[in-house]
Order: sequence, then C-alpha cells, then structure tokens
Amino acid sequence: MNMSDCIPYYITMFFVMFVYSGFSKMNNFHKKVDTLQSKTRLPHFINVLGMLGVMLLEVVGSVAMVVHFFKNKALPVSLIKVISKLFILFLIVVTMLYHPPWDKKIPFLSNLTTLSGLLIIDSLIK
Repeated sequence: MNMSDCIPYYITMFFVMFVYSGFSKMNNFHKKVDTLQSKTRLPHFINVLGMLGVMLLEVVGSVAMVVHFFKNKALPVSLIKVISKLFILFLIVVTMLYHPPWDKKIPFLSNLTTLSGLLIIDSLIK
C-alpha cells in the first residue's frame, strides 16, 4: 500500500478529535453556550445558534470529509470545499476566543498545528 492509498485513513484519524468534540458539546450544551456567551458577549440566542452550527460542523462535517476521501465524488466537491473552509474559519475563531497567542502558548500552538493540517487537507480536495 503506497502513501496515497493511506490518505483516507489519515483523514479519518485527523477528524476523530472533531467528532469527539462535537459529541462532547452535545453532552454539555448549556455550559458550552454560557462559556461562549461570556467570551463573545453576543445575545444568548446567537450563541445557541453558533454552538449548534459548531456541533453540526464537527460531527456531520467530519463525516462528510471522511466520506469524500474514501469515496471520491460521493458528495459534491464544491460542498466539501465549503466544509473545509468552514473548519479553517472555525479553528481561527476558536483559537482567538479560547487560545490566543498571548495567553497559554501550548494550546495556541496545538491549534496552529491543527490549522496547518486543515490547510493541507484543503489543498488535497480536488
């Protein structure tokens, strides 16, 4: 098996964290929304919608990405590109809200590493 044959498995391993995180948010929804609201200071309803969108992206978006790399053309490439860009945007926003570079360095660098992985994955979508 050559390296390119392994890419779907690497993609699956990469997105396990997001699926886990999405389900974790479901189990602690109200606490997660309250924490988000304290950071954004936006109206409660906006934070609820944001958290629902994040959970949807993390769980359904991750599955869509994995399906794309295992079964190319099973989903429209344009949809996968949008999902990929949403993951990139999500990670940038989350990093600035929860792990900015002037705070704790390791969580920031961890997100920077994850962002680089998302950028590599985005470049593989054809």
